[in-house]
Amino acid sequence: MSHPMPTAFPDRLPRRPTASPPSTAAPLHRYHHVHLVLRQRLFEGYYGDGGMLPSERMLAEEFDVARVTLRSAMAALARDGLVVRQQGRGTVALPQQRAEGPATPTRDAFEQLFASVMDMGLRTKARVLSYGLVEAAQEVRDAMQLEAPAQVLRIVRVRSQGDRPVSFATAFVPARLAARIRRRDLATQPLLALLAKQGVRIERADEVISATHADIDAAEALQVPVASALLRVRRLILDANGEPVELFDGLFRPEGYQYHLTTSRDPMRTRIHVAIGSV
Repeated sequence: MSHPMPTAFPDRLPRRPTASPPSTAAPLHRYHHVHLVLRQRLFEGYYGDGGMLPSERMLAEEFDVARVTLRSAMAALARDGLVVRQQGRGTVALPQQRAEGPATPTRDAFEQLFASVMDMGLRTKARVLSYGLVEAAQEVRDAMQLEAPAQVLRIVRVRSQGDRPVSFATAFVPARLAARIRRRDLATQPLLALLAKQGVRIERADEVISATHADIDAAEALQVPVASALLRVRRLILDANGEPVELFDGLFRPEGYQYHLTTSRDPMRTRIHVAIGSV
């Protein structure tokens, strides 16, 4: 893409003189991202009050996890008071007013953003346009705190809802995490989910939303005229050690992107929801 990469990130995240030691934190369980996405859907009423959730088999296929992992996520939802599991019938979504009890304070802003991003990936189709290791440009090295020379995995994808493209995005991942990210998986799973499967514990996101225009590549991918107005989302994802694990630069058709932020003096009452497609 011809758009310059974010330059604000390096100022907020100065390069450290030495590498951080390996994390001693417990790795992110695979069920965690399943739990977050399903919890987000339940709070939004996606399955309806008293509605049935899809079967374990269907959900396991959607999230590409083992049935035992899916059951762990469902057990967590039951502990949150969001669902009840009925033998012989399945899993039932509890009414919204009952779901806003003790479970609500545990949903901090980061978890909500993480769940929304994961859910967007699951609700849309991705087409991989480019995939491979490349030499990181200086702006990418600065943002991801890499010493020159450095290679990164560069992924370019178009996301669509139905037959309509809604986003054109480039993501960069450090080479150390690239080996277990396969091209075919990127067409069906969110990149954050693939990182989580490697035990990467996502702890922080630095995100900037701005306006831009479509260059030739973006216009072709999004099926809009050149110079059309677009929304640009730049996001730096960091792990538990403060190490960047993904640099995301996405262009969105503005009529198909919604960022809903509700703030409160109590940070645990802050609400963030991001959606693309029909909003």
